Amino acid sequence: MKKQWMQITSLVLNCVLIVLVFWQGARLDDLELEMRRGLNGLETATRSETASVASRVERILDERARVIADYELMPTGLDHETQTLLANWRVTLRQWSADTQVTAEMTVSGKKQSLSLEHQGSGVFSAPVSLPVELGTGIDTAVVTVTTGGISSREEIGGWEDISMLLPVQYSGGGAGYSAELQNGNVEIDRREVSLRNWNREAASVHDPVFRMLCNGTVVQERPGVRAYDEEDAVTYSTSWKPQPCKAGDELAETFTCTDDYGLTYTFVLARYRIAEDGTLGEDYQDGDQYPTLTWE
Repeated sequence: MKKQWMQITSLVLNCVLIVLVFWQGARLDDLELEMRRGLNGLETATRSETASVASRVERILDERARVIADYELMPTGLDHETQTLLANWRVTLRQWSADTQVTAEMTVSGKKQSLSLEHQGSGVFSAPVSLPVELGTGIDTAVVTVTTGGISSREEIGGWEDISMLLPVQYSGGGAGYSAELQNGNVEIDRREVSLRNWNREAASVHDPVFRMLCNGTVVQERPGVRAYDEEDAVTYSTSWKPQPCKAGDELAETFTCTDDYGLTYTFVLARYRIAEDGTLGEDYQDGDQYPTLTWE
């Protein structure tokens, strides 16, 4: 009996040892997996940091290699006779000498213009430029050539997406919130506000501000714009509409018209509405509404 008991005890101990061996093996496998994950994460982080440092170094070296430190296109006015925007194109160089010459070539509406920039001092070179006042038109590319000591270098400095952003009057927002609804056959619109700024992001100077409401293309309401308030970066005009009778299928448009100091008149489409056949009122937009209609007086 004692011998049998010893055999049972030995068998139990062996089973326990076998379980411990498997348990330790599983723990070692888990530990190895965790170590591999940690190493992989460290390797990924190291690669990412190395790539980031390399990118920063490359960017710094590229900036130092560039000849042009800064550039800008500054509007100076409008030419009523040629109906063009006048501007001053300025390029600031990192290094220059007495014999440095700067020329530029730009592409506007598919047409190339060449400029010779004069040194204004302190590495600033500039030239007057005349640009067509065509909404949606931009400067596609601009390439500057800098020649010093007979050695020339060319740099592309990009362009300007929309020349109209340089006009002396720009719509900068609708001011206070408003709502429009159809009540008993009348379209009722809350007080309307228009905020305007110039090319320097300052309050624009305008004359003869007028709000108009059109129904199917015909003016049905016309009200003078009241100067509501001034801010550092914009001037705001407002008006209040009378209820406007409408029927299914009618189209309404709200516009704001003003003239700048150079005699250029702007008409902004503020909103469009359409009365559906079921009598509901919905807003409508057309291509080009983001640009004002320009008229030379």
